[in-house]
Amino acid sequence: MPVWKLFLSQFTHFLVAMLIASSIVSLSLGHFVEGVAILTTVILNAIVATYTENSSANALAALADLSQPLANVIRDGQVVAVHSADIVPGDVVVLRTGDVVPADIRLLSSSDLKTNEMLLTGESEEVAKSANPSQNAIAKALTPPNLCFSSTSIAAGHARGLVVEIGMRTRVGQIAQLLRGGGGGGAKPAGGAGGQGDEGKPGEVAAGCSSTCCGSKPKDGRIGAAAPTMTQMQRVSLGVWSLLQWGCGVFDISNTCAFTWVNE
Repeated sequence: MPVWKLFLSQFTHFLVAMLIASSIVSLSLGHFVEGVAILTTVILNAIVATYTENSSANALAALADLSQPLANVIRDGQVVAVHSADIVPGDVVVLRTGDVVPADIRLLSSSDLKTNEMLLTGESEEVAKSANPSQNAIAKALTPPNLCFSSTSIAAGHARGLVVEIGMRTRVGQIAQLLRGGGGGGAKPAGGAGGQGDEGKPGEVAAGCSSTCCGSKPKDGRIGAAAPTMTQMQRVSLGVWSLLQWGCGVFDISNTCAFTWVNE
């Protein structure tokens, strides 16, 4: 969200609107000192709140970039490390022990590959994967043995594979859509049903969202937006307004009031 929009949003809170209304009433009754004091406090509150929220958003965005996993992709004949969000269907990914699988991948070659699919199936036991699985392995496996799924991890071995699904079109992404009430409108999971993992074709895959995880960013770019609450500055503003009202009285014009004497 642009800084100017963030600044203007500070004036939408009920307490701030109350203080602005009090300032207007004070100015209309001729109490310029009280009105300017309240208005100045409200503006200072908006400036401090804008700076704090903008700094927090920038810090969280920086942490999100740092935590974004990298993947080893073969491009122009060389292995390069790219952000998982930059992977597209058709990329060839190199998987090594300890890597997190960045997308749904069909194996092209493998060596003693085992993955941990607990996030996907709930089973903690490591699952053997192979680029050329036997019919017996296909029949026994819960998931296609020639596919590695997004967000699972490589427990042992190494492999190379072709990206077939990314983002919310992955198996994990479709589960997330169902949990969020998105229904069954998503694409068919990679690998098809009944363990026939070699039926999907990369050419038939449409590009999904650029993120490899289930989460999504807020539309306005702010992270963790919550309902309006009374900030410390707003409490101070309300306290200043109350003291001014007690000392002089916004609605009670008194000749003995110091502020009224100054105005005269």
